[in-house]
Amino acid sequence: MNKDVDFPLEAIYECVASPEKYTSVLAALSEVLGSSHAFVAMRSGVDDSPVGFFQSGFDEGYFERYQAHFYQVDLWTHGLARYKFNEFHPSHIVCNDKAFLNSEIYTDFAQPAGIRHSIGQLNVENDQNLITEIAFMRGKDRQHYAGDQVKTANFFSRHLLHALALSNRLLSYQAMSHNLACIVDQLAEPAFICNRDGQVQYANEAANRFFRRCPWFTEAGGSIRIFDSSLRALFLNGLQHICDSHIIGSKTELERSFQQDGSHYQLSFSALPYSTVMSWGRSTSISCLIKLKIMQHERQISPGQIAEVFGLTESEATTVAYLCNGLSPEDISEKRALKISSVRQQIKAALQKTDTGSQAQLVSKVLRLLL
Repeated sequence: MNKDVDFPLEAIYECVASPEKYTSVLAALSEVLGSSHAFVAMRSGVDDSPVGFFQSGFDEGYFERYQAHFYQVDLWTHGLARYKFNEFHPSHIVCNDKAFLNSEIYTDFAQPAGIRHSIGQLNVENDQNLITEIAFMRGKDRQHYAGDQVKTANFFSRHLLHALALSNRLLSYQAMSHNLACIVDQLAEPAFICNRDGQVQYANEAANRFFRRCPWFTEAGGSIRIFDSSLRALFLNGLQHICDSHIIGSKTELERSFQQDGSHYQLSFSALPYSTVMSWGRSTSISCLIKLKIMQHERQISPGQIAEVFGLTESEATTVAYLCNGLSPEDISEKRALKISSVRQQIKAALQKTDTGSQAQLVSKVLRLLL
C-alpha cells in the first residue's frame, strides 16, 4: 500500500451496521485510486445478475437499464474468472484491448459512461455461495492503473470484503432474531429469552403479564428477580446448566418443577445458540428460551368456597378462582367474555371484602385459607 494514502479504515467498518454508507465509501476509495466509477456486485455466478449491489459514479438507473444483459456479454468479468481470485487485475491484462474496444460491453456500457480502464477482482469465500466482484474504473484520458494503485486496491479490498461479510452475517442474525421473536410471541404460555446471567433479551406478552402480577418472580431493569433463595438457585442452575451443556455438546433441554403459593409450576429451558457480529469476526454465544407452565392446584378451589368464606358474589368469586389458577385479568376477561373494566371492578370488590391490598395478597390469602 502507498504510504501516502490516508484513508480511515473505520469508515469501511461503519458500513457493517449502516449499509447505505457503502456508496460513500466507494466514492472515497475511488478518489484514492484515481477512479471515476466503482461498483460491488454479489451474485451466484459470473453470468447471474447481482443479489447485492453498490455503486458510485454512475448516473441513477444506469446499471438497471443494462443489467439484465450486462452479465451475459461481460467479457471483462469472464476474463477475471480466468485469473487468480481475491486479487485485483488491470483490464489491459485481463482483456485484449482490441477485443474490448470492439465488444458490446464497451460500446453499450463502458463508453457511454466515459469508462476506458479498470481494475477488478472476483472474490470467493469458502463459507459463502456468492461471488463478489469489486471494480474501479476511469476514463480514456487516464493511463492504465499502475502497480502501486493495484496494491493499494488490494489492501482496501480485504477490509471492504470483510465488512461486506459482516454485513451479511448481521442481516442474517437480525432476520433470525425477528423470526425467533415471532415464534416466542406465538406461545400461549409465558416465554422469555435470557442469557446465562439472567438478563432478559426478549419476553412475550404472556411473560410480561406474568412479571407484572407476580411478586416473587418478576423482571426489573432487564433482569429476572426472584426473592425466594431456593427458587432463585433452581432458576439460575437450570439456566447455567443449559448454557454450559450446549458448549460441551450435552443435552440442551431441561425441565424443573416447583411450588409457590399452593400452585405447581414447571420451567422448561432450551438452548438458543446465536451469533454476535464483531468488527473482527463472529462470536457464538448461548442464550436460553424459558417457558413457564402454570400447573393446576392439587386441590381445586371452587367459586362457591370462595364466596362462602369471604362473602363474595358468585361472579366475584369466579374471577378470584381464576386468579388463583394463574390467569391474568386480561385472560379472565377473554375467558368469561366480560369487559376488562368489569373484571377489574370485581377484583377491587374482592380486595375490599378480603381486606387485602393487591392481587398477589388476595391470591395468597385465598390459597392459604382454602387449600
